[in-house]
Amino acid sequence: MKEKQSNYKPFSSHRWNQNPGAVPTGKTFELTEETKKWSEEQDKKWQETLKKLKEKKVAKK
Repeated sequence: MKEKQSNYKPFSSHRWNQNPGAVPTGKTFELTEETKKWSEEQDKKWQETLKKLKEKKVAKK
């Protein structure tokens, strides 16, 4: 039996009391070689961007 949402409040925020409706299935998917390469490229770009941001932060001090 499902309790009414107004009666069941495990968290103080209304946002966390809502039922998202998503059900975990446990299914996974394999990454393709193309996706792996793209992911590695994005990781390299992010590392470069992060390095630049850190340099800007140090330069401001």
